[in-house]
Amino acid sequence: MSPKAPLQRRIRARLLPFAGYLPAERGPAGVQRLAQKGRVATANRLIRKNPSVALARLEAELTDDSPPSTVRSTASAAWATDDFVKAAGLYERLVTSGDGTAMDILRWARAGRKAESPQILARAQDAALSRVPADASELTKAVKTLKDAPADELGRVHDWRERIAAAHPELDLIDVDRLITDLQVHEALSDDHLDPAVVTDVLARDGGAAALVRSLLRSRRLDELEEQLGAFDASIAARVPDTLWQRVLKLAMSLGWTSLAARAAEFAPDQVEGDLRRRLAADAADEQAILADPWQPPAAAPAPASSELDPRSVVSVLGQSLPIRSGGYATRSHGILTGLAVQGWDMAAVTRLGFPFDLWWSADDERTPAPVDVVDGIPYHRLLEDGVREYPRAPLPPYVERGAAGIAELARDRRASLVHASSLYDVGMAGLSAARQLGLPFVYEMRGLKQLLEDARQPLFSASPRRDYLDLLEGTVAREADAVLVITEALGREMVRLGVDPERITVVPNGVDASRFTPRERDEELAQRLGVAGKTVIGYIGGLVHYEGLDLLFQAVAQLREQRSDFHVLVVGDGAHQKALHKIVMKLDLGDVITFTGRIPHEDVEDYLSLVDITPFPRKPLKVCEMISPIKPFESMAMRKTVVASDVAALAEIVQDGVTGRLFAKGDATDLARVLDELLDDTEQRARLGEAARTWVVEERDWHKITSRVDGVYRGLLGQSSTEA
Repeated sequence: MSPKAPLQRRIRARLLPFAGYLPAERGPAGVQRLAQKGRVATANRLIRKNPSVALARLEAELTDDSPPSTVRSTASAAWATDDFVKAAGLYERLVTSGDGTAMDILRWARAGRKAESPQILARAQDAALSRVPADASELTKAVKTLKDAPADELGRVHDWRERIAAAHPELDLIDVDRLITDLQVHEALSDDHLDPAVVTDVLARDGGAAALVRSLLRSRRLDELEEQLGAFDASIAARVPDTLWQRVLKLAMSLGWTSLAARAAEFAPDQVEGDLRRRLAADAADEQAILADPWQPPAAAPAPASSELDPRSVVSVLGQSLPIRSGGYATRSHGILTGLAVQGWDMAAVTRLGFPFDLWWSADDERTPAPVDVVDGIPYHRLLEDGVREYPRAPLPPYVERGAAGIAELARDRRASLVHASSLYDVGMAGLSAARQLGLPFVYEMRGLKQLLEDARQPLFSASPRRDYLDLLEGTVAREADAVLVITEALGREMVRLGVDPERITVVPNGVDASRFTPRERDEELAQRLGVAGKTVIGYIGGLVHYEGLDLLFQAVAQLREQRSDFHVLVVGDGAHQKALHKIVMKLDLGDVITFTGRIPHEDVEDYLSLVDITPFPRKPLKVCEMISPIKPFESMAMRKTVVASDVAALAEIVQDGVTGRLFAKGDATDLARVLDELLDDTEQRARLGEAARTWVVEERDWHKITSRVDGVYRGLLGQSSTEA
């Protein structure tokens, strides 16, 4: 080697960070190559921070004779932008040109899985089976590539094993043998139901128990998995890795297979906390017991004498309330309660047994909530037992009975004539039981269904025992109620499907306190503090949950930013999806145009809305979004904001396109970007839509107007005329 070579390499390394600034097509060939390497190196450094820009720069450098390192870098950038098809194509290019490694093949397969493309995955796995791994590291990567190969590849995998054994007798092939067992089990699963003889044969093999569990889990045949685990003893369960039991536990909990989750937790006691194991076992036993012997409310007691009751007194049973919680559920409750109070009803609310300790109270918060909170003249009573901070809801019937006893006691004290409970089912069960014990009419108000939320999060939930459990209990309460109030027409149709008499269903939509949410001047001090002064603000105020479609909004914003910079996006609120949303903003490099404020106090909502010009509600095309309407659009409309909503049924009932707001095609980020772009340029249209929106909510959706429907239901049940006070 020339003594100059090491020196030249050091000089190149020092110059490389600056080489990207050299002209692209000028100078000697060596300088151009160095410049090209510098541009690639600069783009590489951008992949993590700004993958879209990195990809564009790398693709500009890519030619037919680009070195493998450039192709590999471009594939990494494509992966970072979630363009898995492009990434797969680049890894395939490396492999087919002879420059690919075992890691490239594995990444090719992973890109196929991410792209949900069986064709891409099959080509990558074919490439893996066409090569003989050179060492243990390559073998491990190849097995990972083949981990979900179809059963019809079993013969090729057998041949592949023989070639490896012949070429490298020193390699340990236990992972390949386990792969073969997995494929044999997968092949057996091609039948509608597992043959017991096949199961016996599989369990007798090394790794057979894990292969059986893994294959049933992968194919989502959870009913058969639960059946097989029922026959597992401790010795068989011990042959399944704890990591696999954890996967079973996580998936079973997510998909509504409570008994299966409890069984998995039992088999991996060292991996699952005792409290979780006990809760799962209790939930599973409760679910099985209720599905086998459905819950029924107590028989109705004789109606009390009218002299024992106050004809205007009503007890409202809630899952949560102001001032502890201030979301849509609590806001709707308060709007209905205050609206009915104005109409002469003596309203008192009581929250479910254990609230707020059950969900909304920090374990290290030693304070005790007040027994009664009074908000705007409405008393909110708490059902809490002295010294008790834990209120397990499994088994459910005893929990319901304890709650019903507290509700009945409050109803007697207030001489209530009627009990009105608002979903979910546990609140309804307690309210219904109390009403039956007292011989009073019962109204069940349905604002949503937990099963719809779960279906939106995980579509396979719809086939689970937990879904059957929820349908059974919600349906029972609604069918037994004297009257059912629903939030939308679509939810009413769902309750008819569950067997509720349509004659007893009344639609009571969401509304707003139009006297509170009024147009106001922009809070300039707050605008300065949030960095939005002088900008047109697109503002979302609400929960950060996956079905709200904020990822779609961010995709639309990314398109808008390519054309303009005269706007800013405010996201106000918190929720389970917030971490994922922050990652999306980072990936799309939108941190300069999107600001997350976190959760704000309920009393500050109007201040933040004063900053907003356009309020998007990009709900996704999911059943829960078609049936359940949010409350936030009404607050925006009351403040003359321009509402932009997806055209799911529940929002299309609220927004008349081009009159009180704008609609876009649900699930279509490009159409949302089109509508937002048009509104950003048209202040006159925004003003017209906002004015019409406020007029509509004042006339149609003020709580005082909406509660007249509830007033009519109450009067009908109590035999009162509209003139009785």
